[in-house]
Amino acid sequence: MTIQEYNTKFYPRYKNAKLAIVNMEHAIAKCDNPDTVRYQLECIGWSEDTKQFLLEAIEELRGIALEETMAERIRSMKQEGAESEDKE
Repeated sequence: MTIQEYNTKFYPRYKNAKLAIVNMEHAIAKCDNPDTVRYQLECIGWSEDTKQFLLEAIEELRGIALEETMAERIRSMKQEGAESEDKE
């Protein structure tokens, strides 16, 4: 990602998503009615683009977590293999 792409594509979407989450927490704490919460979110800029950005971020985080879990399992298996070789 270039600096220009970051400034023009990523950062505006990130900023909107971050604001949406903060405002969502506020709206939920303030109101019990889901329709009122939705209305407030639409007024402050919630959009399909914001929703899509958050879903993409969640998927990316899932992928990172899966990669870390698999890497840890591989390290553990290698360590167990090395320990069993040492015992022989």
